[in-house]
Amino acid sequence: MILAEEAVVSVYLEVMALLIMLGLILLSRRIDLRRKLDSRVFLIMCLCVVADGLCSAFCYAMHYQNYPWGPTAVLIVRTLQEAAILLLVYHWSLFTNHKIHHSREHIDRIYPYLFIPISACMLFLVVNLFTGILFTISADDLCEATPLYYVMTAVEVFYFLQAVGMVLYYRRKGARLHFFHVTPVIIPTVIGALVNILTPYSAAALGCAIGLIFLYFSMIADWRFDDPETEQYNREYLLCVRALARDGRRDCRNILIFETDADPAVLAELLTHEIPRDGDLIHMGGGRFVLLLDQGDRSALELLELLVAEAVDEYNEAHPQEEISLKTEHHIRRADENVTAFLEANT
Repeated sequence: MILAEEAVVSVYLEVMALLIMLGLILLSRRIDLRRKLDSRVFLIMCLCVVADGLCSAFCYAMHYQNYPWGPTAVLIVRTLQEAAILLLVYHWSLFTNHKIHHSREHIDRIYPYLFIPISACMLFLVVNLFTGILFTISADDLCEATPLYYVMTAVEVFYFLQAVGMVLYYRRKGARLHFFHVTPVIIPTVIGALVNILTPYSAAALGCAIGLIFLYFSMIADWRFDDPETEQYNREYLLCVRALARDGRRDCRNILIFETDADPAVLAELLTHEIPRDGDLIHMGGGRFVLLLDQGDRSALELLELLVAEAVDEYNEAHPQEEISLKTEHHIRRADENVTAFLEANT
């Protein structure tokens, strides 16, 4: 049973989460957060946390109020809260995927299928309003869960862990997730969830809000090197690599240069499907791209050039009115050659 003072503390925690999210949303709008896919997804996650906090605060505030309409109102609000949580974990998975693949086409191809389990859970929530198959609300406005409710919770946990596991997996494979660190996001989120499970207090929204703050800071670091036209790195990122090379923290061995007179965004999309995940693709401006690789010999670079050329030929066959002309060249650093000098000479 939830005591009145415990409900009050929970409401205060939810209000803290709402204030944090309000400040984060206002900051985000000031720097045009909506201009990119991952930025728009981040804003949706913020709104989901706001909805979660508002619904949770309402439910706790209703405890022991004895309104005749109380159980019905709590049932509706709790349904909205569960829907917000489902959308939150789905967009968290989408966000991490975009950070890894940097491909809108990949997301358009994969994530409609990953939305099917979420859609099924949404349908069960609607059915639950009339049947109570997931949870019911007692006379004193407390939620009483059924076994099927925990199946829905398992779906939410799966999406959260799947996204974290995907980041860790691709990081081990060498994908350069320079400014995207999931640990600062995971820790407060998990702590908030555990507080919800192990105590009568509600801190899940506050945990998510703190996690999104750390995610916001990582996005700010990433924006400095972001090219909004192609969603790849910009010229300033090359300066960062040179600084890392001077400090001995980066050992760039190969450079491939791609040039086109067509839309650079189209070429960037084609290149992301062919280049290795441990490569850094930099848009230097116009139709010029530079790919930095720390590994690979001459045969590997020639094979990569061939794969890119084949991808361009396939695109030209499918889009005869928008043909892409492509020029490529590669450079391999000698063992005795300074990294910084190599970068400056070939970019």
